[in-house]
Amino acid sequence: MNKSDGKNDAPALFDANAASEREYAAWLGGVEYSVIVPLKWVLLALCVFYWLWSRDWGFPPTAAFALFFLFAMFTIAQHYFFGRDRITPRQVRPFVVGSYFADGLFVCASIAIDALSEQGPLGHAIISDFFFLFILLVLRGFALFRTRTQNFIGFLYVSALFFIIAWFQVRTSGIMDYLVALQKLVLIWGVMLLTQAFIGLVAEQKEEEIRARERQLRSASLASLGDLAAGVAHEINNPIGIIKTYAEYLSRSVPAGDAMQEDFQTIRNEAERCQEIVRRMLDFSNPHVGDFRMLDVRALLEELVAFVFHEGRGDRVGATITHQDSIPLINGDAVQLKQAFMNIMLNARQILSDCAEDAARGDFAGVVRIHVSRAAGPRPPVVIEIADNGPGIDPADAEKLFEPFYTRRRKGTGLGLSITRRIIEAHGGTILAAPRPQGGTVVTVQLPIADEEKA
Repeated sequence: MNKSDGKNDAPALFDANAASEREYAAWLGGVEYSVIVPLKWVLLALCVFYWLWSRDWGFPPTAAFALFFLFAMFTIAQHYFFGRDRITPRQVRPFVVGSYFADGLFVCASIAIDALSEQGPLGHAIISDFFFLFILLVLRGFALFRTRTQNFIGFLYVSALFFIIAWFQVRTSGIMDYLVALQKLVLIWGVMLLTQAFIGLVAEQKEEEIRARERQLRSASLASLGDLAAGVAHEINNPIGIIKTYAEYLSRSVPAGDAMQEDFQTIRNEAERCQEIVRRMLDFSNPHVGDFRMLDVRALLEELVAFVFHEGRGDRVGATITHQDSIPLINGDAVQLKQAFMNIMLNARQILSDCAEDAARGDFAGVVRIHVSRAAGPRPPVVIEIADNGPGIDPADAEKLFEPFYTRRRKGTGLGLSITRRIIEAHGGTILAAPRPQGGTVVTVQLPIADEEKA
């Protein structure tokens, strides 16, 4: 919901996301070198052994020999690049993704070559045993994909390859007993599905560990910011106060209509702006969340809407609030939650006000829609959605909105939404921003409900 001017003042010291990506790249590279590459060597050896054993130890056909040779060369290259640290952290994931797709091609080619070889008399339901290699492709996705959604998409990719190559073998092998062949293929795919279900459960735990690690990195960054903010407040506030005082003294020393009055006013305004930045840094580093009480979030939001969007401003921006019939109480600090939601509302109001001023049509009306509901599931959280009909945001910028000092407004400090996230997370909740399909931006806040017996 931030207006764009393309400015990003966030220092690298507080870039927890970049640190998390570097840590993940290092972990993924280690898994690829110590687990995946050795597993591929074992797989290659087993495939060669099985191929020769099933064909009376004769020399393999040229196509099979070339396939195994190329796969061996590719595995040697992987071993070399990861073993000698020839890959930078930014190259790890693309390299592993390329290896993943290359393994898929190897599995499909192995089955195709096996299907084109003599396997039995016409009419026998002979399905290549190499179909079980697809299970290994499913297992590879556990390390490569970070979330359950990504794992599921990877499973769809592997399943698509599975069905395509199965259709190819049935068409080219002269199988007449399709029912028996289908039973074997369904059994193999069923094992793949069970493997994916297990991986999904483990991936959910891994995703939560990643979020916890990111929160830990962000907390470490905030600790550094707290030390910096204390030093900045001590070193800068006093000089700024002196500058502001002298500007006021000089302003009183010249006549009211003097041209220098405007210069002195500018000095005072900029000094106050510096003081505001320092104050926000201190608020961000230590939001003082702790006075927890039972709260009705609907009443809290209605109070804020009446204050932020009261009539008489003349900027053609309004707000509506809706909610479900039964919304449980939450346990939180009313003062801090008001600050968090007010930051979001004021941000939306400023964006819509600017849109109204810049609109070519005079009939533009900014609307902020607030909806309070409760999610599904056991002990579901309270969900607050704050949506506007403004210009929206780029999906790539959605996470950056909550980073310290990141701002896309000309007069923004880049700390308002950062403070908001700190407050929401201190309450055990989450906050996300995303573009709306119909235009504008929606900020979604989830807060855990209070204990039922206490509420």
